Order: sequence, then structure tokens, then C-alpha cells
Amino acid sequence: MAFIDWSLIFVILAGAAAIQTWVGFGFGLVFLGGCTLLGLSDLKTLTLAISLLSLTNTTTALKGMTHHVQWRSLLCCLGAAVPGIAAGVWLLEHAQAYSAYIQLALGVALAVSSLVIAFKPHASPQPSHDATFAATGALAGVMGGLFSTFGPPAAFLMYRQPLPLDAIRSTLQAMFFTSSILRVTLALALQSISPESWWLWLAGLPVVWLSTLAAKRYRLPLADAPLRRMVFIGLLFIGVSIALSSLKTIAL
Repeated sequence: MAFIDWSLIFVILAGAAAIQTWVGFGFGLVFLGGCTLLGLSDLKTLTLAISLLSLTNTTTALKGMTHHVQWRSLLCCLGAAVPGIAAGVWLLEHAQAYSAYIQLALGVALAVSSLVIAFKPHASPQPSHDATFAATGALAGVMGGLFSTFGPPAAFLMYRQPLPLDAIRSTLQAMFFTSSILRVTLALALQSISPESWWLWLAGLPVVWLSTLAAKRYRLPLADAPLRRMVFIGLLFIGVSIALSSLKTIAL
């Protein structure tokens, strides 16, 4: 990998870690989308690196915040997510002949996920049922297995809960932490792992750690809504670009 490629990866990593810390999710979306759009690496390498690096981001973000985590919601979501994560990891390993279709699905997922960031749902008057968390976990698990992006379905549901913002963000970070552990474990069992994934993880560790610490300490001088709008525009552009490129490949 060339020096310019590594430089771009580090810039995207730093931005992705900061966005997740400020907004509550988005690390995998921004990193995977940016690197895929620029052709910096393949999906399988990137997704494993995202899972490993997400552990650094979420561990740092959760420090001193675990008392806010809603454990019942977390367990309901993750219990249903395991089969979906396994299915997504298996597909990524065995569906290489359909890589253009997988990239198309990534583009669509990024575009739809950007809407979750842009339009934060209003809180419901009552907490959601356990079955709702389980159904959301199943959908999030498939996305997490394929793209290491567990966030959008989980974030949409959590932001609908009548909870303080710290509880929502801490629970989401705990979901990403545990789902990353599950995905790494399943990837090691079901996939062939390239050395580039490990190098990307090791080289990216200090970048993610420092960016997360900085984002916790220094908030952008923007309200939540304008910040979300900026992330929405960026993700929507990336998602549409990847989808159009994939459609062109499929049509040839």
C-alpha cells in the first residue's frame, strides 16, 4: 500500500472516530464508505480492521460511562444479532463472485443510514418492547456481519427511547463494543484473514485512540442538528457514488 493510501486511511480513520464520539455512531459507515469510494482496500480487509479498531474507539468512549448503559436493551439486541453477524461474515467470504452486488448493497446501506443521522427520530412516550430490540438486533447483525456497521438500525431504535442522551450514546457504544468482539470471533472462525487487516489495525490504533480522546474533550462549535446534517450529506454522497459505480460494473 502506497504512502498516500496510508495517509488517506489515517485521515478517514480520525474523522470516523470523532464522528462516532460526537454523534453516537458512524465509525464503520464513514471509514468503510470513504475507503471503498477511494479504492484503498477490499471489503473483507476493511471490515475486519473496522471491527478491531471499533474496540479501541468504544473502549475509550465508554470509559467512565458504563453506568449509563441500558443492559436489558443491550442483551435483547445482541442475542438476536449473533445469527445475522455469522450469516453476513459467511456471505462476505463465499460470495466473491457477487462482489459488485455486495458493493451495491453497501452503497444503498450508506445512503439509507445517512437518513438516520440526518433525521434523529423523536422519542416515544414508552420504551420499546424486548421483541422490538430483538428484531432490530437481527437486522443490525446482518449489516454488522457484512459491513461491520451495526449502528444504523440500533441507533434509530435507541434514539426513539425516552432516555437521557448519555444513556442512549453509552448503550450504543456498548452495543458496538460487544458486536465487534462477536464479529472478530466469527471472522477468525469463518474467513481467511489477510495480513493487511492486522497491519491496518495496528497502524490505526493510535489514530483512533487519539481522535476519540480529542473528540471527547473538544466538541465542535455546532449544535447537534447541523453536525448531523454535515455527516448526512457526506454519507449520502459516498453511498450514492458507490451504488452508481457498482451498477456500472454490473451492467458491463
